[in-house]
Amino acid sequence: MSPDTCYHCALPIPAGSHWQQVIDGQSRAFCCPACQTVADIIHHNGLDNYYRLRDKPGNRPEHTDDDRHPFDNPEFQSQLVSTDAAQHCSARLAVEGLHCAACAWLVESRLQHRDGVLDAHVSLSDQSLWIHWKPGSQSLGQLARDVEQLGYRLSPWHPEALLQMQQRENRSSLQRMGVAGLAMMQTGMMAAALYAGDDGSMETRWRDLFRWVSLLFTLPVATWAAWPFYRNALAGLRERTATMDLPVSLAIAGAFLASVIGTLWHSEHVYFDSVAMFTFLLLAGRHLEMRLRHRNRQHSLIRSSTLPWQAHRVEDSGHSTTVPAISLSAGDRVQVLPGEAIPLDGIIESGHSSISEAVLTGESLPQSRGPGDHVLAGTINHDQILVLRATTSQQQSRVALMQQHLQQALSSKPATVQMADRLSSVFVIVVIACAALTAFYWWETGADAAMAATLAVLVASCPCALSLATPTAMSAATYALAQRGVLITRAHVLETLPRIRRALFDKTGTLTHGDLRVHAVHTCGDHKAETCLRIAAALERDSNHPVAHAFMHEDAPLASDCQQHPGMGVSGIIDGVRYRLGHAGFLGSQAPDSDHHWIGLADAQHVLAWFALQDNLRDDAADTINRLRAQDISTGLLTGDPSLQGQRIATALHMDSVQAGASPEDKQQAIRDEQARGLQVMMVGDGVNDAAVLSTADVSFAMAGATPLARLQSDVLLMKDQLTLVLATLETAHRTRHIIRQNLVWAAAYNTSIIPLAAMGWVPPWLAAIGMTTSSLLVTLNAMRLMRSR
Repeated sequence: MSPDTCYHCALPIPAGSHWQQVIDGQSRAFCCPACQTVADIIHHNGLDNYYRLRDKPGNRPEHTDDDRHPFDNPEFQSQLVSTDAAQHCSARLAVEGLHCAACAWLVESRLQHRDGVLDAHVSLSDQSLWIHWKPGSQSLGQLARDVEQLGYRLSPWHPEALLQMQQRENRSSLQRMGVAGLAMMQTGMMAAALYAGDDGSMETRWRDLFRWVSLLFTLPVATWAAWPFYRNALAGLRERTATMDLPVSLAIAGAFLASVIGTLWHSEHVYFDSVAMFTFLLLAGRHLEMRLRHRNRQHSLIRSSTLPWQAHRVEDSGHSTTVPAISLSAGDRVQVLPGEAIPLDGIIESGHSSISEAVLTGESLPQSRGPGDHVLAGTINHDQILVLRATTSQQQSRVALMQQHLQQALSSKPATVQMADRLSSVFVIVVIACAALTAFYWWETGADAAMAATLAVLVASCPCALSLATPTAMSAATYALAQRGVLITRAHVLETLPRIRRALFDKTGTLTHGDLRVHAVHTCGDHKAETCLRIAAALERDSNHPVAHAFMHEDAPLASDCQQHPGMGVSGIIDGVRYRLGHAGFLGSQAPDSDHHWIGLADAQHVLAWFALQDNLRDDAADTINRLRAQDISTGLLTGDPSLQGQRIATALHMDSVQAGASPEDKQQAIRDEQARGLQVMMVGDGVNDAAVLSTADVSFAMAGATPLARLQSDVLLMKDQLTLVLATLETAHRTRHIIRQNLVWAAAYNTSIIPLAAMGWVPPWLAAIGMTTSSLLVTLNAMRLMRSR
């Protein structure tokens, strides 16, 4: 295909087109964003063979009018837009051109003021935008156009696109920084000669020559290298807001224009060296921040990239067919070859192999897995061919949900970040007012003195450090915890945890391993124990609760109309008879004794059998409780088990309280009672019956083996089966609060002290540029200390 024609539709490429996509390792050009997006979807669904095998060009997406955005194409909508239970739409897009917290705030503000937009969050860490809106009020294309009018470029989000965007960002940043750095060195040499000639020893013709040479070197810096600052400042002004790039732009443009005028009119001073130095230092600081942000992002990108694009679906005939992994759904049978990544969550039907789960759990040694074992998407099959039956689609796999939760946490903003954004906007206005007053004060002394002092105020007081103080620490802490197997799903977690004074725990699957086993069977009447066990296994077949694991029975009959009763038990119909399995209260009867954890089986009239279940305490439970109590956090046990086991465990762990036989409503009320006393409450659980109480607590943790509903309602997901990760999260939250306070104190102290010094003329513009950049870098590097594991 000719390089002058579109790779997708083969139509001529218009002059100036910049739409490109890497396919088969080569950069391909496209005639329009619609063709580029179609190719993007084809490529990232693993269908590149389409371009190698096609015998004619692809169809170009139709445009009904010139105003239609490619994101409004129905084909793109099916890939980009998802709908929730309330029929509200949401989409995640990659945003190119974000540089700082002000950029993110600007995009969010633009969208949140649009009719029908319910929420909009920008994540600087992965350069993504998440939009949630009512479908009848706005289209995705209209919302995308609103963002693109601010000077940012949108594209479908996926890890490979993010890497390509980061590469473009890095290349553009280095180019602008290189131009500014070269100009800084050249104008610095000229400035040294000009400063040496201030005593009148330099002839006018040499002074003018040095100034004109400096102007030529500074011209691309002030116009091209500094363009991102101008663009962001103008976008903010169009939205009637002041971003931190406004004083930067005023300083660069003002100093350059004053120097040009000084060169033409032979004034006493010019500031070409200060313009080049300030631009270079600011670009260098933002480049370092960008590289740190890119490095932080690598952890979650590795998780995303472990999901394969293709999978081997086993057909009814027994033959396997290679299909896009995204097309698989629950119930499909999938073959996984040695060395391949498992494409989606499932249960092994045949084959034994070693599975590496390091990407999800951090466990370095492969784990042996065989028929009946559950395996997760993104893990690696090492030894033998496996055939598994999918339990979820790839989009609903645990690794995909982990990614969604992580992005949700990074995209949302806690109250401290929102406050910092508001303060930064107000501070910019204060800085500009101070600069204006400084110029007015020094004007009687002379235009040169007024210009120097005003530039110093604008440059030195740029509130970059203030804006970076909180989000950099939050982002670093979130990624540090993710590397340890802790996923934060709500933005408020890190700022709420240090205020926690009460910690409540579920028993089964939380303080205990949840590996319940039937210790004894007590039958009623002439019912056989084996028959009762088979009925119980049938009722619990599709349950994820730890109790269900105690009733594994390979030849259990099929049950229909199975219903979960949170905190009580399960019911279902077998051979036309409705059975109930659960606690004594659910059956309306009395357990044999209170010494064991009894689960009863009953039909409509009678109790058929009682099962005594046994579980073991976690090895790290005592250490976790003791360390919480050492931090002056009282602990309590909330369990639905009415037996004395709960009291025994609470006594053994020296817990402050225990409530046994608690229903989900009882647990919720217990949380509310603690909150009514003015306490911030943390809850750790894992079951369906814990979902309500997890949503009520100020901060909630879901264990690694938690049910999907419990994971959905929790604020923190533990990806490793270790209770001590609760302590690690709590300790990281305390460190994060300490780092944020350090950053805010430093940023506030620096900005409030440098402004008077600059206004009095004691800080020259070049020194102000160094101070501003150093302040921002100190804040960023201080936040990165959270990445170091303790």
